[in-house]
Amino acid sequence: MKEVFMSTSKNHLEDKHYNPSVFAVGRLIGYMDGDKRVVIKKDFRKAVKEQLKVNNRQLKVFMDTLIELGLVEEDKDRYYWNPLTTDFIKLKPSTIRYCVKVLSPITFKVYCYLMSKKCIHDKYEMKENYFFSCVDLLKICGYTNTGRNIEMMNQILFSLKRLKLIDFNEEYVSRPGARNMYRELLDVMEQSDVQKKAYVAKKEEQWLVKSDLG
Repeated sequence: MKEVFMSTSKNHLEDKHYNPSVFAVGRLIGYMDGDKRVVIKKDFRKAVKEQLKVNNRQLKVFMDTLIELGLVEEDKDRYYWNPLTTDFIKLKPSTIRYCVKVLSPITFKVYCYLMSKKCIHDKYEMKENYFFSCVDLLKICGYTNTGRNIEMMNQILFSLKRLKLIDFNEEYVSRPGARNMYRELLDVMEQSDVQKKAYVAKKEEQWLVKSDLG
C-alpha cells in the first residue's frame, strides 16, 4: 500500500463524531475486494483497542457515524470501507500510523484539512497562500466559537508546527472584506520531523549492521 485516502469532505469533518483515527485504522488493515477494503470486525476492534484509547461504547458511536456518512458499510462479521472519489487527500501509510499514534482526532482533522488546502494550492499553482483563522478551523471541525475552543485550536496549530507537520506565519493579518484576523499557511509536510529523523537513523543502523557483518 503506497498511499492511504483520507476524507476531507466538509460534511465529514464538521461531524464531531467523525473520528479520522478510527477511520484510518480500518484503511490500514484488512484486504481489498474490488474497490472496497474489507475488515473483519473482530480484527478491527482488536486493532482499535491496541492503537487508540477507545472503549466499546465510543467505538460504536464512531462506527455508526462512519456508516451514516456513507464511508463504511457492514454485515454481521465485516466492515466495508467504501472508496473515496471526491474531497480526499493521499497520505503515506507511515504518516497515517504516526498521526493515529501521536495526534488527537481533532488535531488529525486539522492536519488533513490544511493538507487539502496545500494540495489545492499546488495543483492550481495559486500565487497567494491559504489564509485561515481559528474560528474558520473550529467551524470546519464542528466546534463553536468560544474562548476555550479558540485556545484549544491555537494549541493544535502550535503542536502541529512543533512536530513540523505544518508551517504558518504566527502574525495575524487582516483580509479584504473580512472581519476576523488571519494567519498565512506556509507549508504542510507529508512527514513529521520525527519520522524523517527515525528514517535516517534506521538507514544508519542498517549500514552499521551490514558493515559489521562484512
